[in-house]
Amino acid sequence: TYSDYNDYTMNCIEFKEDVSMVYAPMRIAVGNGYYAANPLDYSSLLKEKTWIKNHLSGTSMHHEVEYAHALDKELNVVAKDLYNYTYDPETVGNAYTQMTINEDVTDGKAHIGVLQAADTYVGDNYVDVTFGISNMKSAWRNPAIEIDEDYWGTYHIEKNMTLEVPYHLVQKSEDWLPCCFGGFESMNAMDKKALKSATGVFDCTCFKAPTQAQFPRVY
Repeated sequence: TYSDYNDYTMNCIEFKEDVSMVYAPMRIAVGNGYYAANPLDYSSLLKEKTWIKNHLSGTSMHHEVEYAHALDKELNVVAKDLYNYTYDPETVGNAYTQMTINEDVTDGKAHIGVLQAADTYVGDNYVDVTFGISNMKSAWRNPAIEIDEDYWGTYHIEKNMTLEVPYHLVQKSEDWLPCCFGGFESMNAMDKKALKSATGVFDCTCFKAPTQAQFPRVY
C-alpha cells in the first residue's frame, strides 16, 4: 500500500540456476561376494527440468534436458503479478513471465515449450482476485501461443522468452439490503451462503401486502 487511496499488491518468484555437469559412469564393487564379481553400474545420463507457471495469465514455460553427456547451463525464470484495487470495483493487473536460457549440451536432447491461454476469465461468475482466478480456462483449448521445440545432438542455444499479459476485472458487489429488488434469492451466492441466517428477514418472505388499511382514514 503506497498511500491511503492507492492499493497495490505485487507477488514475485524468481529462480536462478548456473550448473555445469559432465556424465561420468561408475562401476562400484561392494564387499567380497556377488557384487565384488558383478560391480554396480551407474550409467544413467544427465537430466534437468524446469517448469514455471503463472496462473493469473494462464502462462506456462517449460525447459528440459535429458540423455545428455555434458551440460553447461545458465537459466533464469521470473513470474510476477501486479494488482491495482484503487478504482473499486474495478481491478487492473498485469502478469509477467520470463525464462532466459544460455546453455551448451553435448550429445543430448533438449525440449522447450511455451503455452499461453487465450482467455483466463469466464462469464460473470464470482472471482476472488486475492487468491487467484477461480474460473481459469484450460490453456490447451485454443491457446493464444503454443511453442514446442526439440533439439537432438551437440549444440549451443540461447533463448529469451517473455510474456506480459494485462488483467482487467470489473466485479460488481450486491447491495447490503437487496430486499424488494429480487430479495434474498438475487444476492451473490457467496454472500447468501455466509448470511443464511437472513432467510425470512431480508428475502421479503416475511412481508405480505395488506389487503386493507390498518388505520382507516378519518374524514
